[in-house]
Amino acid sequence: MAEVSAFGLCRVLRTQPHKPKIILISADADDLLYQVDACGVGVCTCLLRHVTDDELCQTIVNVVAGYRHISEQALTLAQIPIKLSNAEWVVLTHLVQGLSDVEISQKMGNKPNTIGSHIGNIFSKLGVHSREKAVLRAQRRGLFDTQCTG
Repeated sequence: MAEVSAFGLCRVLRTQPHKPKIILISADADDLLYQVDACGVGVCTCLLRHVTDDELCQTIVNVVAGYRHISEQALTLAQIPIKLSNAEWVVLTHLVQGLSDVEISQKMGNKPNTIGSHIGNIFSKLGVHSREKAVLRAQRRGLFDTQCTG
């Protein structure tokens, strides 16, 4: 969960008046969705964890000079908001708690098949294929900070 903390810290740094330039180093830095989420929290560059000292120094120089090392595709995708229905929000919050489809259906008063449909919609909207990735992606994007109620 260290990357969730890093994304949370980036969200805090983005609110600072001096607008720091952020370089994020991670084993996931070459993953498109990771880059998209990083853009969303104000990261200028994502580097793989095994970056050399020379590469890091050159990246710092480039970022200070105003360059961003994020793919154009990630920059574009970061501008698209993730829109979940109220029912999808509720299901997602239950996924965070690790509940099964049956447990979620009991809490919401829906059939398990309906919950499965909501989960499929959540996966599609977040671009993921597992509950763990859905929760992680929602946390990275700060979706729980802006969650609608319902």
